[in-house]
Amino acid sequence: MANRTIKIYGYNNASDTAITATWGGAQVFSSTLSESVVTRADIESGAGGAPVKLFEFTYNNADDTIETSHALEITITAGSCSIGAAYSIANNDNAAWDSYPTQIEGGGMNKPPCTEIDGKYYWTPGVSDGAFGTFGDNVNSFPERINITINGAGPTGDGRSPNGTYTYNGWAFAVGNGDVFGCDVRVPKILATNPHPGKAYAWAG
Repeated sequence: MANRTIKIYGYNNASDTAITATWGGAQVFSSTLSESVVTRADIESGAGGAPVKLFEFTYNNADDTIETSHALEITITAGSCSIGAAYSIANNDNAAWDSYPTQIEGGGMNKPPCTEIDGKYYWTPGVSDGAFGTFGDNVNSFPERINITINGAGPTGDGRSPNGTYTYNGWAFAVGNGDVFGCDVRVPKILATNPHPGKAYAWAG
């Protein structure tokens, strides 16, 4: 059991955007968004830049030895935004990630598939477990968010737009005042210190 931090990324689409978020039914965030405004047109044209952190929270995870799933619900109480990927902290202690080698003979992925954010390592959404063990199965594009809904229904679209049928891997779903975005967030098990010193991540030998 450990405190795990979750960061929700996306875009703020209006100057007055305010949201309330619950995690497993408990409120974890309620405030206006301070991030710079990026229009939906810019997002969809590719001119909006990379997604930014919209908000974060920390919760006490009951079991860090297995992948867990948690219901996230975000209610838009003013303005509009685009809800994107969810990053979960790999381990509160960077020494776990640092224990893996930066380079080994033969190349390949040596370090765990993580992204450094605010000086800590977070599991990278959408990275395959088939090769390296982030999530516990091999579904589609290895989504960290599944069962996505907007106002209780699955997203609609032609499958190409960010509000389309793709429900994984960083798509940022547009929601406005009064809308409720929901999904189940998969939180991988905590990153352990390298059990095979000097060997690559997920070494099986």
